[in-house]
Amino acid sequence: DAGVLRNHLFKCFENAAWLDDPARREALTTIVVVGGGPTGLETAGAMAELSKYVLSKEYGSQLEGHVILVEMSDHLLDPYPPALRQAARRQLEDMGIEVILGYQVVEAGEDHIRLENGRLIPTYTLVWVAGVRAASIADMLDVPLSKNNRVPVYPTLQVMGHEDIYVAGDMA
Repeated sequence: DAGVLRNHLFKCFENAAWLDDPARREALTTIVVVGGGPTGLETAGAMAELSKYVLSKEYGSQLEGHVILVEMSDHLLDPYPPALRQAARRQLEDMGIEVILGYQVVEAGEDHIRLENGRLIPTYTLVWVAGVRAASIADMLDVPLSKNNRVPVYPTLQVMGHEDIYVAGDMA
């Protein structure tokens, strides 16, 4: 998948290099990453570096890409302390990444995304790394679920109140 994404980005930048239409050129060189967890931040950073150090050198500095990170909550890195969240945001912005917080993506088309506030972002590249949620089978266990529908377990991975059932991975 990483190879497919890389090839897609090269194709977008190559197409943009031949265009006279600045709006379409910008859409082709805009990369949107959705998800403000560790994977989203790492992906946005990698896209920014690829754009700045590889693609803009290959296709000309006028085609430096624009990376946007979208997170529906009001902060990045939900399970981490506030100081780390703020430092991570500053680092992303220092890399030239636009960080949009507090809005969901409500529409994704071939050449755009739309946020719940109505903002339309023209892009041909959407990388979705959001939505970590436990499998729906957790609902069938008849136990109170915690955040993101995870099953509360003991350190032994036994389900609390049902010691004959074990849960591991994203469900735990």
